[in-house]
Amino acid sequence: MINLINIAGTMRKCHFTESTDYSIGTIFLMDEKPVSRSDLSFKPMPGMTWNYEMEREFTEDEMWNLGWGHKSRSIYEKWDTFMEDGKLYICMSPAGNCIYIVSFGENGKHEVTVNGERTSSFSVSRRYDIETVEAVINQLLRPVRVPASLVPEDVTGNLSLMSDEEMQKDTKFEWTAGDFGRGFEIRRLRKEE
Repeated sequence: MINLINIAGTMRKCHFTESTDYSIGTIFLMDEKPVSRSDLSFKPMPGMTWNYEMEREFTEDEMWNLGWGHKSRSIYEKWDTFMEDGKLYICMSPAGNCIYIVSFGENGKHEVTVNGERTSSFSVSRRYDIETVEAVINQLLRPVRVPASLVPEDVTGNLSLMSDEEMQKDTKFEWTAGDFGRGFEIRRLRKEE
């Protein structure tokens, strides 16, 4: 991950969200603000829950990334997240049902609350829940990989930059950047055959 120091205000630390539509490609949107409860169709967790302890150290940079949350932008994305009062809420998209709450603690020990009331169509096991929470967090922390030449010079954040040579090797896609009506975006779109 790029972790540049903001020297005398010359760099803007920005967060990018990756949204994939497998039929056309991937869009990397520079987020304007963190996702909040009001941005989602949030439905609180019911009374029946179970808890487990998750042990994992998070760096300051990782907590910054988790704090931005994620709002699904395509049907291929299953989870929405937001951070509130030191807790990461993980909700099923698009229904908004809160399925997990990660309460961040000290010394790498965190409590995870799991929604115990799910529909019978939702396959549930404790192992599945533990693996799902880890997978969602890992996805949120995964750096966005984009060509360095398309990122504004004054921007850093959750980026992993590729060279133009790497970008050109990917012959099935074309890369563009600009404001496409939703703010600054980098697009990786499938070339028409």
